[in-house]
Amino acid sequence: MQIPSRRLFSKYNDVVKIAATGEEEAGQARPETNKSGLAARYQVGIRTIENWLAWEIIPGRMERGEIVADVAECDRRLMEYKNSTP
Repeated sequence: MQIPSRRLFSKYNDVVKIAATGEEEAGQARPETNKSGLAARYQVGIRTIENWLAWEIIPGRMERGEIVADVAECDRRLMEYKNSTP
């Protein structure tokens, strides 16, 4: 599957905000969330999260009938994607 160019996501560059959880620094369990939690965190729609998952921009896995994603890993992957060259 071909990944679309970064221009497709250019309108989200100003919207994607990475919020520090503080839990990773304290050595606690890494937080996980579902698609709606990711959509709220990054201030985008659920369809955008589904596209990012399909294009493997962010990782996710099926667990108990829903998509679950590691928040810290999604933050890292989005920052890498945002900072990559077009």
